[in-house]
Amino acid sequence: MLRSYLTLLTLLMASLLSGCRQPDFDKVQQQWAFRHRVEVVGRQGVACLKAGVIVSSNRLMVRYNRDGEEVARNASPFSDWLPKANHLGDIDVLDGVVYGGVERFKDGRGQNMHVARYDADTLRYKSSFPVAPESGQKELSGVAADPVKDLLWLSDWSDGAWLYRYQASTGAYLGKMGLAPALVGVQGLTIDRDGLLLAADDGDADHHQPDHVWRVSPRAGEGPVKPTSILALTDVVRSGEIEGLCVTRDGAQLVVAHNRGTRIVGGKFKGLYPGYSREFSELHVYRR
Repeated sequence: MLRSYLTLLTLLMASLLSGCRQPDFDKVQQQWAFRHRVEVVGRQGVACLKAGVIVSSNRLMVRYNRDGEEVARNASPFSDWLPKANHLGDIDVLDGVVYGGVERFKDGRGQNMHVARYDADTLRYKSSFPVAPESGQKELSGVAADPVKDLLWLSDWSDGAWLYRYQASTGAYLGKMGLAPALVGVQGLTIDRDGLLLAADDGDADHHQPDHVWRVSPRAGEGPVKPTSILALTDVVRSGEIEGLCVTRDGAQLVVAHNRGTRIVGGKFKGLYPGYSREFSELHVYRR
């Protein structure tokens, strides 16, 4: 009787575990080749411009020209209109406007989440709209802007089962799209041709396991859609933490923001790895 019970229990657990699908790290369709890296100021997101990039940090935005020279800076991107906020995530640019997710990040969740608009030249604040409560979104890690469909896509670091749609011009909430299997630690996203690329903090720096970039093909309705892994960040000296990403205007290069040196657990700083005296924030450049 006991053996029969244990056999039944084993079959039941196997059935339950088979239903808990996990992202497939072994089938990486490597579509980008690493070219070089450059250190920057800013540890959160990146937006590709025609002639340079804009980098975001928790409380900072910096614009660099194509020669890597700083040409604009906003050292207080939300202190005047959302003073309790402490996090500006991944960003994107559409029609001369920078879109970024602003929130108060606390205990792994976002509070008072807004999508902010900034002037892409000066980086000055223009306007914002709140995340729709009916969306159920728990955290705001990044924003991607679709220039063809007038859409914004929002990601959630705490729950990688959903992406959220908004109309860029009005800020109207348009619904959400499911991901199956759900991703772990989505830090940012960007448009690439007819798809979305998502940066996932799904590696383990303690065991030298890399983070990944995933691709999904959006469709109408709640989905779900299946993510495909297209890049493992094996070129990173110490995996650390992947952040935002962007694709250059010609579609030829992928830029991934990444931090190394610091040990991050549950979104919180837990000290430096041996051999580091500070954190390095870098942009990793890949070619298709």
